[in-house]
Amino acid sequence: MSKLEESTTPQQETVPDKTATLRSRIQQLEAELASYKESGAQISRFANQLRTAADVSKQLSSILDREQLLKKVVALLKERFRLYHVHVYLLDESQKVLRMVAGSGGVGELLRVRQHAISLDTVHSLVVRAAREGYIILVDDVSREPDFLPNPLLPDTRCEMAVPLITGNRVLGVLDVQDDRSHRFDQLDVATFSTFSGHIAAAIQNAYLFEEQRRAETAVRRYAERLQSLHEIDQAILTAESPDNIARTAIQRLREMVPYHRASFSSFDYQSGIVHIFSVTGSPEPDAIDGDYSLAESQEILELVRQGPIVGNLADLPSNLPPLPALADYGVKSVLIYPLVAYKEIIGTLNFSRSTPDSFDEHDVQVVGEVAAPLAIAIEQARLYEQVKQHAQTLEEQNTELAQFAYVASHDLQEPLRIVISYVQLLERRYAGKLDEDADLFIHYIVDGALRMKNLINGLLDYSRLGRQNQSLAPTDCEAVLQQVLSNLHLTIQETNAIIHHDPLPTLMADSMQLTQLWQNLLSNALKFSETQPEIYIGAKRENQHWLFWVKDNGIGLEVEYGERIFAIFQRLHTLEEYPGTGIGLAICRKIVERHNGRIWVESEPGAGATFYFTLPVKG
Repeated sequence: MSKLEESTTPQQETVPDKTATLRSRIQQLEAELASYKESGAQISRFANQLRTAADVSKQLSSILDREQLLKKVVALLKERFRLYHVHVYLLDESQKVLRMVAGSGGVGELLRVRQHAISLDTVHSLVVRAAREGYIILVDDVSREPDFLPNPLLPDTRCEMAVPLITGNRVLGVLDVQDDRSHRFDQLDVATFSTFSGHIAAAIQNAYLFEEQRRAETAVRRYAERLQSLHEIDQAILTAESPDNIARTAIQRLREMVPYHRASFSSFDYQSGIVHIFSVTGSPEPDAIDGDYSLAESQEILELVRQGPIVGNLADLPSNLPPLPALADYGVKSVLIYPLVAYKEIIGTLNFSRSTPDSFDEHDVQVVGEVAAPLAIAIEQARLYEQVKQHAQTLEEQNTELAQFAYVASHDLQEPLRIVISYVQLLERRYAGKLDEDADLFIHYIVDGALRMKNLINGLLDYSRLGRQNQSLAPTDCEAVLQQVLSNLHLTIQETNAIIHHDPLPTLMADSMQLTQLWQNLLSNALKFSETQPEIYIGAKRENQHWLFWVKDNGIGLEVEYGERIFAIFQRLHTLEEYPGTGIGLAICRKIVERHNGRIWVESEPGAGATFYFTLPVKG
């Protein structure tokens, strides 16, 4: 090849090659530029999505009410990400379902009202797959996805992304987002919603904790209110008088805790075979169901309540049970009948009713039960108290009649007895020694018996007067009373050569005449029941609001088992030949002490003397 050829050939080959190279390089640069632009757009889009997610999370972080939170979630996501539809499902572990609790637009609200839910056993469901597998399920074209579960209310769904809401290792639910364009979501959306789901799950968990705290606070408040109501019921029961009033008061107070439309109380009287029912209406007029019903005709309902509270609809109970037909006329639909059990016996029932069916629940039964137990005891105690009052009144009337009879009989016996004694003594003076010895002895026995009868009648009069006289309490100097008694017993003290010691005695509120009689009877006993020179010690000591007195002697004493008997009227431990007396003195002592709100007793041993103690209040 010539030099000319060598110099021109490379120049001819280089131009086209450089052109091709330049073109290739330009295409490469254009491709790189396009890639850079796309990357920049992706970065910009991702940044925007992150800013949106951060903004949404910030708004959600201040919402603690779960329902409000989830409504906000679906509204913000639909608006900010321009989505076709947004659902939030929460896991209901007890029912094993995913329950739709919030959705965007009218369709979402309709599904929420319908309580739309998907069972965890459902095979074809993207939402269930996301909850079960714990990661995001993305479907670009739902028409080609066998696990897509179509919803007739959302006919334009073309793509779907189910995002599990997880906190820790616990799946709380699923965020389900849908769009009406296929291939709407890409990996950038997956990353964004994966990040965003954590914020939503944390907000839901906080809402759960807030709800639990609020429920706990509500439960504590309601419990405190219930305790307060129960306390008020207890106080009201204590102030009520009759069993009916006690039940009425409790039922009226229960209305604050167990609202009812009608209420009544049934009282069972097994002796008379009657069920007494009275209603608690607040009206002065009697209710149609009020009245007495046959217990025999109520056996069926009695057997039902023996098994426990009756809770249900009126229509499900036997229609022939009194007074259920009358309740039906008032429009009653549901009832709660709770038995009142006292000492293992049903004494009645609390009856509540409402005009709506199935309206009493276990909470109502529990609240009524808390009241029923103490209420039954209170009613039974009120019944017993009424019986005791009736018996006491009857006894009081009988005692008054007996006291009146004893007084009248004793008073009326005085005159004929005085005549008998006068004429027998006249016979004794006129014919003594003129008849035989037997006649003199017989006359003596008659005079002696008549005199003893006179003493008995006088004692009985004294005893009966204590129950008929009004006490005259006044400051009484016991020292002066004792001196009067010693003056009254002066001859007996001289005859027996008795030695009497006494402590300083107080002044207190008492009936001076009765107190004189009390001291005189006790000292007379101490002087009488002595086989040696009587020595008597009288003591007194203040104990709080009472004075304790005692009379100690060195007499014959008595067995401890007779310590109560000697205070009963006409009770004697010795014959008249051994020790004279009527057997009324100590009975009078007891009556005087008890009328002064004190008590009296004796401590003694045979042959070691006796000490009689009694108490009298300081202020009467």
